[in-house]
Amino acid sequence: MLRNYMKIAWRNIQKNKAFSFINILGLAIGISAAIVIYMMVRFETTYEAFLPDGNRIYRIVSNIGAPSNYSKNAGVPAPVFEAVPKEISGIASVAPLICSYYQTKVTIPGAPDKLFIDQSHIVLTNSQYFDIVPYKWLAGSAGALNEPYNMVLDADRAKEYFGDISPAAMLGKVVTYNDTVHYTVSGIVAPLKGRTDFTFQDFISWKTPNTSIYESWSWGKWTNTSDANQLLIKTNPGVTAENINQQLAKLRARNVEGPDSEGAFILQPIKEMHFDNGYDNFNQHQASKTVFKGLFIVAICLLTLACINFINLNTAQGSIRTKEIGIRKSLGSSRLRLILQFLGESTLLTFLAALLSLAFIPVLLNLFQEFLPVGMTWRMLLDSHIIAYLLLLIVTVSILAGLYPALVLSRLKPILILRNRFLMNNGKRRFTLRQVLTVAQFTIAIVFIVGTLTVSKQLKYVLSKDLGYQRDAIVQIQMPWRGNISSAKSVMMNSLAAMPAVKSISTANAAPIWFGSIQVGAKATANGKDWEGSVQQRVVDEHYIDLFELKLVAGRNFLPSDSSKELIINESFAKELGFKQPADALLQTIDGVGGVRTVVGVLKDFNFRSLHEKIAPLAMYPDKYASRAIFVKLNPPKSGEGWGPAIKQLQELTDQQFPFNINNVEFFDQKVKNLYSKERQVRYLLAWSCGLMIFISCMGLLGLAIHSTKQRTKEIGIRKVLGASVMGILSLLSREFILLVIIALFIATPIAWYYINQWLQEYAYRVTVNGWIFLLSGLGALLIAILTVSYQAIRAATMNPVISLKDE
Repeated sequence: MLRNYMKIAWRNIQKNKAFSFINILGLAIGISAAIVIYMMVRFETTYEAFLPDGNRIYRIVSNIGAPSNYSKNAGVPAPVFEAVPKEISGIASVAPLICSYYQTKVTIPGAPDKLFIDQSHIVLTNSQYFDIVPYKWLAGSAGALNEPYNMVLDADRAKEYFGDISPAAMLGKVVTYNDTVHYTVSGIVAPLKGRTDFTFQDFISWKTPNTSIYESWSWGKWTNTSDANQLLIKTNPGVTAENINQQLAKLRARNVEGPDSEGAFILQPIKEMHFDNGYDNFNQHQASKTVFKGLFIVAICLLTLACINFINLNTAQGSIRTKEIGIRKSLGSSRLRLILQFLGESTLLTFLAALLSLAFIPVLLNLFQEFLPVGMTWRMLLDSHIIAYLLLLIVTVSILAGLYPALVLSRLKPILILRNRFLMNNGKRRFTLRQVLTVAQFTIAIVFIVGTLTVSKQLKYVLSKDLGYQRDAIVQIQMPWRGNISSAKSVMMNSLAAMPAVKSISTANAAPIWFGSIQVGAKATANGKDWEGSVQQRVVDEHYIDLFELKLVAGRNFLPSDSSKELIINESFAKELGFKQPADALLQTIDGVGGVRTVVGVLKDFNFRSLHEKIAPLAMYPDKYASRAIFVKLNPPKSGEGWGPAIKQLQELTDQQFPFNINNVEFFDQKVKNLYSKERQVRYLLAWSCGLMIFISCMGLLGLAIHSTKQRTKEIGIRKVLGASVMGILSLLSREFILLVIIALFIATPIAWYYINQWLQEYAYRVTVNGWIFLLSGLGALLIAILTVSYQAIRAATMNPVISLKDE
């Protein structure tokens, strides 16, 4: 019986090649998108799945500031490392993680060829880290990290340092960091198996006294929070996160006072670390649940459109297959067998589509490479979970797409069929299901067109908006974050000043806009009222304001002769202090931003974070020696030269002064663009999704147009004989489809308006959603529909009527 069903299904596919092609191609696109998205979800959600006690492992993170406006930080003040094991009960293991995010020079004594100038994945920790994160030991033991100047390496890094020798032979060897500190290898571990954010390879005893790796960190301050200082804990069985959070709140209250007192230390479950973008993780790679939701919606929409095509085309073909159904019923076939036959056909079509989707998947992986996590390849198709999901998808799509046509066609009565008195749709219905589904198709397509246009408009806005400072022709040179660089920096500044291509230079701790957070607590008494709060800070020199063309609305710039006790604030800070006019804030004393300082100038507000955030209080103070970035404004290049020669000079000069500091010369405007990489990805995703949805919808529309013209071939022939024009017949055949698209536009408009406004709420500064976006989207969909239908309609209208009327 099953073999017979498959034979009939295959014959029908061959007989109706156009409809079969439309169904298979549409389903293949939908299935391939669904598989790729599931591969991504599977890849990302299995991070840290190998941890045996994952539900008991947490990271302590910091919320800094008032609950209504706090900033998140993945780190904790260094004193918390010692305080937690002593003052918090219910904890089995505590492991500090002092992460080295900056370039680290590594050498192997006695091996001059072993020089590594940009090593990463280095961490200072203790032996309890290996109790929390289980590694397989190849040589040595974790206890070695309880002593200073000891270290553990993973096998891959050890091989990189010492070559192909046994793990046991590596014990006792020495590794030198930044030419200053020597560590003895006391253990070798195998790399972790499974997807993980714990990508460390050099584990250094954190009990080693202050070294060049963390020489500038203020270990004794409870108010100094850096995401480089992180803390892992593993709780005892039965201890709740709420219990630990309550103890952490009391710990903070006992040790943090003054303007920094608002805030909290809280537990973050380790399995949420990979998805919580508010707090950085160790390898700077995190997934976004919001993006996954968007991708999931895209996959559902693509599959839905393909299923709608299948339902519409199969029910439309019902009139062609009615005699087959009537004969089968007359010969005793039951309705159940007919349903099984039609479901068998839909299953075969879906299976063929799934095979075709396997060819599409590598193409999609290449097109959406920006979205894919590092390490994800087409080989994931061999994962048993992916195979099971594909089989489930085939069964689900086969039932969803094939069940309704099967039910409709199997219920036809044989006596009416054989007398040609069947009716596929109740004539009393104003709209058929086929029309409703077509409207649904174009509603989805128009929503995505509107979304694509809006995201493009917002991205253009954020990239072209006047942010309040100059960003063109400025190069940022990042100097090393560790070590004494004052001498090299002085030579560098003098050499830059002598270059003809350089217009001006400045040094600071950060550019006007920065992805990170340099936030401090401050307090002041202004207008007779005490004020405490958080302030963003910049450490600059006297050339910074002029180089970036920031505007002073009151007071003056810093002077070389200043006493280093001056402060310049922005308008928002002045308003926060209660001053109605910027000039009223001059000579105000503020404590907390580099000490006690006096306001000598007020800057016009500028966007120092991305446009997702409103402008907050900001303060600048001078300290040219504490800055680790140099900003160079270039003169316009000579005609035809471009920026290449100037950049080459800057890179050569930087390499001379900082030979082990790589990837350190970059145009500032590119850094600004990088803040909106997520928006560019969303636009790219929407553009492709929109194109695929329009393509699938148009294929379905073309199929319906082909069926409609076939059904009305003789009517068209008679109309032509009676004098109907090509345009008249074209209008007759297109009218219904155009009406359906117009209805879809009216339905899609409020849906699209709601969702794009929800998305725009993420921005403090955003575009206005104008009516022209909806009108343009609707006209675009209408034009595409007309072009799709017109092709088949013109063919029918120009056909010789003799051909259509010569038989029957």
